[in-house]
Amino acid sequence: DARLTPLADVVTGDVGSIIYLLIIGAVGLLIIACANITNVFISRTANNGQNLAISASLGAKPRDIFRQYFIEYGIIIGFSITFALLLSYFGFVLIQNHLADILPRAGELQINFTTIVCALLRAVLLTSIFALFRVQMINYGALKTMLQSSGKGRGVQVSKGVRTQLMFLQVAVVSILIFANISLFKNAMEVMNKPTGFEYQDTKYLILSI
Repeated sequence: DARLTPLADVVTGDVGSIIYLLIIGAVGLLIIACANITNVFISRTANNGQNLAISASLGAKPRDIFRQYFIEYGIIIGFSITFALLLSYFGFVLIQNHLADILPRAGELQINFTTIVCALLRAVLLTSIFALFRVQMINYGALKTMLQSSGKGRGVQVSKGVRTQLMFLQVAVVSILIFANISLFKNAMEVMNKPTGFEYQDTKYLILSI
């Protein structure tokens, strides 16, 4: 009974699942970074309460504050995306010049139009999420009270539940990444220790060179 295996399965093996785990790891790092950035924005909102109270008293609506934050975060994330693309470009050049013989298909690594479009879409999405989250976090009732008391000894009240949820989110993501790395390590060890299927004990061989 002959059992045939496609050549592609023999060559690639379990690479598909490993790639998915690496993608999960990258997304997890993005979530952790977003959670940390959100903590910074929460602190900034708490320290910027008096200015928000003045803006609210002058008739600023949530969409106006959202637009203000969108521009502020857009500038920051825009610089970050530009730096990341430049760093990726020079990293690809370095890999192609020095590691092309070690890493297969290294010459295909490049920054193209699709990469730039995806980066811009992610930048707009993250900017919108950060701005919307910050607007939703503001308590306009507390702003009015702060304005009436001249802002003395008061700040924007940030829900403790928000900080707790962010903390649990980071812990959960880190736990998932740890299990993913353990799975990757296990797969790599299985590949390294897998029998070759050829018994070479007590075997003589001859190497010929022209």
